[in-house]
Amino acid sequence: MKVSSKFQHLVVPPLLFVALALKIASMDIYIPCMPFLTRYFDTQEWVIQFSLMLSPLLSSVTALFYGRWTDLYGRRKTILVSLLVFTVGSLGCALSSDIHTFLFCRTIQAAGSGGMSVLTLVILSDLFQGIAYARYIATYNTMFPITFAIAPVLGAQLFEHFSWQMNFWVLVAVAVGVTISLYFVLDETLPTNSHQQTSVTSVWTKSFSLFNNSYFMTMSLGHCLPIAIACIYTTNSAFLFIDHLEFSPVDFSYIQLIPVGINFLGAIAYRQFLPKLGMERSLQIGLLSLYLFISGAIFCLLSPHGNLPFSILGTICLLNFGLSFCISTCATWAYESSPQDKGVAIALVALMRNGLIAGLVMVAALFYNGTITPVFLSMVSLGLVVLLILKRGLLLTKRLSVEF
Repeated sequence: MKVSSKFQHLVVPPLLFVALALKIASMDIYIPCMPFLTRYFDTQEWVIQFSLMLSPLLSSVTALFYGRWTDLYGRRKTILVSLLVFTVGSLGCALSSDIHTFLFCRTIQAAGSGGMSVLTLVILSDLFQGIAYARYIATYNTMFPITFAIAPVLGAQLFEHFSWQMNFWVLVAVAVGVTISLYFVLDETLPTNSHQQTSVTSVWTKSFSLFNNSYFMTMSLGHCLPIAIACIYTTNSAFLFIDHLEFSPVDFSYIQLIPVGINFLGAIAYRQFLPKLGMERSLQIGLLSLYLFISGAIFCLLSPHGNLPFSILGTICLLNFGLSFCISTCATWAYESSPQDKGVAIALVALMRNGLIAGLVMVAALFYNGTITPVFLSMVSLGLVVLLILKRGLLLTKRLSVEF
């Protein structure tokens, strides 16, 4: 099927961003339901937290193969397959009656979602270049805080008025709509003569070469670890506010809007002031935000008022505002350090990010005791490591004279 280039440029990007929003929402739409699911499935809290981590971890693993497949077989087929697998997994979650089935279907859902973020970036790079592509990248980055803000609120409302299963039925309905729409409006954006001929397994060779690139690894860690710090709080916040501080799921969902909204404002500020500040100064602002967060977290740990919701939220907001200044700058430098095989590079960063998030969140979950203390202790410890990595990244960037 052939569609006009102008029509694709107009219609395809919004559909890709809806697919991206589906992938993001599948991670956290049921966070307000987590305490209830612990009782519904008669399981432990860490098992439900594990179900939350399945999505980013497994989606990042499969993203490596989606990134390779799209260079071998084209964009259109790959993203349609990704959406279909995601739909099947979401449907299975909605129909699950026990924890084992739920975890299995979360695995299928995650396997599908792996292609939705990578293909969004790759297809947009085929359709747009230069400043136009940079603007879409900025939009891509702001989709995460927007969706993370909206999804738990929507999930809490669906849980309150219907059931927890309705969260996944909504994902199924939207995924079906996006799949059908892309089937009719998305033409193949990869030219036939650009299809690579090497095998899918070459993804491992290309990945190992990137692992040996010290600059790429430093910037990738500078991108991944700050996100992991924020996720340690996010995955424990439902238990902290609902079980310990006795907020209702709906009230908790609105409370979550505060730090996520601050994260969104930080992303907008980054996009607005980047041309004036430059990359290095932007990263320095991210460092300052991290210093302030560590100071606030230490205050919460030592002060008798540290367990108050206002103190907790204020400290998290210090982190979230500067998050984009760290993660966007480091990601840009990481991608620019490996211009070849961009699909694999993007997927590898996603794998590192989500693997670190899953591992560090699960370690922090083992020490959770119903208070903010183990949460902030793990976040502060990791924050000190990130400070060293980001400072090293600045030194390497000056030495290698890498410019945006």
